[in-house]
Amino acid sequence: MTEPTATIEKPDAYRLMPTRLQEQAESGKTRCNLCLWRCGLHHGQRGFCQAHVNRNGTLYNLSYGIISAMDVGAIEEKPVRHYRPGTKVLSVGSYGCSFRCGG
Repeated sequence: MTEPTATIEKPDAYRLMPTRLQEQAESGKTRCNLCLWRCGLHHGQRGFCQAHVNRNGTLYNLSYGIISAMDVGAIEEKPVRHYRPGTKVLSVGSYGCSFRCGG
């Protein structure tokens, strides 16, 4: 039995999509409420994750629709390892991270 494969096509252009869970904050900042960092950003600044940017008071997701990683692996390697042991799981992700691993 062979592993399933997928073809990932590169989007023609960036699509700036407004970030969910944002609010206007003090002194002209816009606050991103997507993670616990709750970044307060001025125009032109990016959040800790580097995946969201403030453009004229609105936060935009820079990685919308972009898959930078895809993997089929054993479910035991994932945080949901207790669910259906012995099966495989498809993991997808995009760039941007709110962790501070140092890597």
